[in-house]
Amino acid sequence: MKLRFFFALALVVVLSSAGVAAPQDVSVVTGTSVAVIVNSDNAVDKLSMAELQQIVLGEKRSWNAKTPIMLMMRNDQSHERTIILRKICRMTEGEYHQYWTGKIFRGEATSEPVVVPSIGTALDFVSSVKGGISFVEATSPRPGIKILRIDGHLPTEPGYPLQ
Repeated sequence: MKLRFFFALALVVVLSSAGVAAPQDVSVVTGTSVAVIVNSDNAVDKLSMAELQQIVLGEKRSWNAKTPIMLMMRNDQSHERTIILRKICRMTEGEYHQYWTGKIFRGEATSEPVVVPSIGTALDFVSSVKGGISFVEATSPRPGIKILRIDGHLPTEPGYPLQ
C-alpha cells in the first residue's frame, strides 16, 4: 500500500515537472461549478457534503478496507480550491493551511494534501490511481474518470452545492 502511494506521488511529481497540459478531450464549462472526480473503478457514485468535508479535512482516509483515499488539490490560486475550501470547509486558504499544520504537528497526518498545478495533472492522477479524488471545473466525461453526485446532484443539475 505504501508502494502504491509513493508510485502515485512520483507520478504526480513527474507530470507536474513535465509541464503537462490539459488533455484535448477535456472541455471546461464556463460556469462556476466544481466537479468532484474519482477513478472510474471507484465503487462510490455519490457523497454528501459532510462526507466530502471529512475527506478534504483528512478525517476519512479510505474508501473501503483495501482502497486508501488519495486527495489531490489544485494550487491555492485555483478557482476550484477556493470554492472547495469556502463551501465544504468554511475556511480560507490560510485557515486550511493552519489546520493541516496542526494535524501534522499532532502526528495525525504526515503532510497536507498533494497540490497539482493543472487540471490535466489532476485528471491524469485520478484516472491512474484507484483511490484518487480531486476537484476540477465541470468537465466532459473522460476515460478513467467518474464525476460524483454531491447531495444527490451532478454539476449540471439545479441544486448542485459546489457553485
